[in-house]
Amino acid sequence: MTSIKSNRYLLDYDNPDAGIGHSMGIINRAIKIATRNDLQFAYSETQLSKSHKNSFKWNLKQSLRKLTGRRANETHNIGNDLNEMLNPKSWLASREEIERKIASKEIKLIILPEFEIHIPSNEQSDDEIYQAVDQFIQSHPESNTAFKISNNRYGDYEYASSRDWFINL
Repeated sequence: MTSIKSNRYLLDYDNPDAGIGHSMGIINRAIKIATRNDLQFAYSETQLSKSHKNSFKWNLKQSLRKLTGRRANETHNIGNDLNEMLNPKSWLASREEIERKIASKEIKLIILPEFEIHIPSNEQSDDEIYQAVDQFIQSHPESNTAFKISNNRYGDYEYASSRDWFINL
């Protein structure tokens, strides 16, 4: 996980205030794509940081929602607990560093086409589910490239092929 592969990365973005299950499904999807395509997953703590009832920023955001007539969002009150429990930052490439390299044109950014993962059964075949994404990534073999997942509505909630990765983490 800390070994430096070619300068090829996968970027995924945070899903603010999603619950533990949804957040882990989003991370699981990224880990599978990165592993299947020999990419380094570029991680930021914001991907697993969640709201906390004592957070000024969260309370301000909810007050503004109420003032505009919208319902306040529920907090999962997790804060940074997932990052502290799993500590992915110590194993993965820094998304902030990769973003700086993208901004300075050292790394080319390619947006992955949108794809959907249905809630799996025990018979999920990752080869089928990720076939189009794998083909797209493999059609761009150049170094100094980062692929960005373009939507976070779908996670992957089947952990058989990524189980060892999470256990090692």
